[in-house]
Amino acid sequence: MTGQQILNVDASYSEDDFTGACGAVLRDNRGGFIRAATARLDHVPYVVSAEAAALLEGLKLAQSTGCNNLLVRMDNLIVVQALHSNEGHSVVAAPILQDCRVMLREFGKAVVEHCI
Repeated sequence: MTGQQILNVDASYSEDDFTGACGAVLRDNRGGFIRAATARLDHVPYVVSAEAAALLEGLKLAQSTGCNNLLVRMDNLIVVQALHSNEGHSVVAAPILQDCRVMLREFGKAVVEHCI
C-alpha cells in the first residue's frame, strides 16, 4: 500500500538475569530502510513483557518519525492476540500493553499482525 510504513519489532529475553533487549526496524512500503532503534531491557519478569516492551519502543520510533499509516509485524502471538482482544496478558504486561494501545490509537491507521 502506498504511503504505508512497516514496523518490525522483536525482543530477546534471559531468564538467568531477567534482562533482555529489543529492536525495531521501520521501512517504507517498498522495503526501503527509514530508521531503526534498539534498547536494553532491565528487570524484565518474562518474555511476554520483553515482547510488549519491544512493541512500545517500536511505536515510539514510528511516532517520532511522523508515521500515520503503520503496519506492525511481530512474532509474539500472545502480544498480538492481547492487543486484538483489547485485554492484557497478565498483571505484569498489562500496563505496557495499555501504553501500546494508547499509542496505536494516535496513528491515522495502524494494524498489528503476527508473522513468523
